Amino acid sequence: MLENLKYEDVQESFGMGGPYLGELKINGKKVRNKFLVDNEKYSANFKFICLVQYKGRKLLGKNFLKIFTFQVRKKDFRIVLINSETEEIFESNFLGEALFVEKMQDNKIIYFEAFHYGIEKFKREIEFNDINFKKVNAIKFYK
Repeated sequence: MLENLKYEDVQESFGMGGPYLGELKINGKKVRNKFLVDNEKYSANFKFICLVQYKGRKLLGKNFLKIFTFQVRKKDFRIVLINSETEEIFESNFLGEALFVEKMQDNKIIYFEAFHYGIEKFKREIEFNDINFKKVNAIKFYK
């Protein structure tokens, strides 16, 4: 399943000179939602691949002068893990407005609450377990 990952329609997001989000194709099938481009990481034994998925949500704002209603787009990033042997898929319960994975180490994922790594105050880790991740039935592909 994971032999053929390809990003398409890559675009700068949020008007910040990055991060770059794109549509992900796995073996020629386009996955729903966008992914942080070129931030896939493999576990040491290559059993898992870690991806960062963007699920932007629109939040309805308040009425302005009872005529106009504005919407705000919330940045919602999650970590997705795919088991390359069983093809099981896990999604983090954790939501972040900025997320960049540095590496997978043992049962932990080292990431930054930013779109880059290097600033220690943004460095975090999350353990891959039933508390932090939920198993999802499948990655949703476009038909």
